[in-house]
Formats: sequence, C-alpha cells, structure tokens
Amino acid sequence: GHDVAYGDSVTGDRPVVVRDPEGIVRILPIADLFERSDATASEDLIIAADGGPVASVSVEKERGRVNGWEALSVTGDRDPEWQPIEQVIRHETDKPVVNLQHKFGESTTTRDHSYVVEEDGDLVETKPEDVEEPLRVPGLPEVETVEKIDVYDVLEGYTREYGDGRSVGSENAETKVKRVHANDDWVWFGHEHHDSIERSIKVQRHIDLDSEDGRALVRLLAAYVTEGSSSTIETTDTRFGASIAESRTGWLEGLQEDYQRLFDGATASVIASDTSGERTVKYGTDSGDQSVTY
Repeated sequence: GHDVAYGDSVTGDRPVVVRDPEGIVRILPIADLFERSDATASEDLIIAADGGPVASVSVEKERGRVNGWEALSVTGDRDPEWQPIEQVIRHETDKPVVNLQHKFGESTTTRDHSYVVEEDGDLVETKPEDVEEPLRVPGLPEVETVEKIDVYDVLEGYTREYGDGRSVGSENAETKVKRVHANDDWVWFGHEHHDSIERSIKVQRHIDLDSEDGRALVRLLAAYVTEGSSSTIETTDTRFGASIAESRTGWLEGLQEDYQRLFDGATASVIASDTSGERTVKYGTDSGDQSVTY
C-alpha cells in the first residue's frame, strides 16, 4: 500500500500547536518541528490535495516522522482533540504565497492551501480568498498539569561565542563560549565559575508554580510576551537586557518585585519614558544636516 500525505504548504515560520511525547504542549514553528524529526520515510508516498492523489513524491521533498507527537485539531462536533502527526514534509516551492489575516491571527500559505471553515453546520475546505471567518479551535483538550519547573531544563543548550582579547589584544583574541550552568539552587549564564562571582546574575532553578514564586514567574512571562522587548547578542553589540513598557506605574512596580523575588544579582528599575510634547529628529542630507520637530 501507499502512505498518503496532504500536499498543500505553509511557510516554515508558521506556528503550530503540538503536544510532545512527554505530554507538554508547545507552540513551535513548523520548521523547528521538522528539525526534531528523524527525516526518513518510505519511498512510496503519494501526495494528495483536495481528497485525491495528484503526484508521487519527488526527491526534493524531505520527509520526517515525529513519533509520539500530536497536533491540535477538532472533531466533527467542533470539540478540540489531539491527533497523531504522521509526517512533517519540507520542500521548496515556486507557488504564490498568500497571507490570510484576521483579528485573532494570521496564516501564510501557498495559494492552493485549503482552509477549514464552518458552512451550514458542516466543516468544509475552501480556498484562502473565499475565507470569510476562519474556524477557531475552542480550546485545548485536557492535558496534564505542570506543577514544578526546572529552569535549567528549559535553558540548557543555549550558548554564545565571543572573542576574549583582554590580555592579547583583539587581533589575537581567543574564542570562548558562554553557556547555561546550574547548581542545586541557581541557574546562570556565563562560565562555570560565575556562580561564585558576587555580581553575576542568577535565577532560581526550581520553581513551584502553585506558590508566590510561580505566580511571579507567570506574571513576568505574560508581561514580557505582551509588552516586552530585549537586547541580545542577536540584536545589539552593546549592553544586554530586557524591558517592559507600560503606562501603569503600579503594575510595573509589582513586576519589579516579581523580578527581585526570582533573580539574584540583577537590577530591575522603573523609569519614566520620554513624554515630551515635542520631539526633534536630526538627519543628514546631501546639503547638510537637517532636523524636524513634531
């Protein structure tokens, strides 16, 4: 017999809601999910679209299995459910790509990608240009509750290379690597001995979510997702840090207390932003420096 896979495409950065083999719900770009696969599949794969076979797979299509992983789906009665993921397929395409936007989100797909919508009480497939309102998954199926977090398990594996030329000069700088380390109580980023340095930044390793520490962590993460930004090695060559911008000073002061509860050696401050009624922007032109005030 043949294995059958659905043949329409989404872009690699498309987030998908999945459950891993340990039962943890994750939101991953589909490209990341492919990287977690074994990148093998049988050769007798038939590509299908709109319910019928359209072609056999070509060598340009990479296919991977993710055993034990499940995707968020819905039943015919609109109830949320988990469905096993058979394969993840990666390939290049020259098909036109469209972006379907809605107040609850967006999706970027090839033009021939079918969307599931509700029509006359039934779930049907339709073209992107015919979608008036996308189908919403009403929630998550019941999942096991995470009660404690080991921060080291979450951060382990993150590294950053840098050149150390303090004693030999920048031209002869030695490449060194900072990574995530931990002891029984703390997690820190840097070299292994940095936990003994008074000014190093450390975060609690074990956090009980049903505690004040757990609630502080959830508040900080929620605030950062909605109102936060950060400066990292990927975005700046100067100082690293994170910020949360909001007009409610009392709310920010509460987050400051949460930060101080979880971190050691870090500085968390609430500062006023530039609220001047006028702003001046200076810029260079062929005829010299110019400025505009607004």
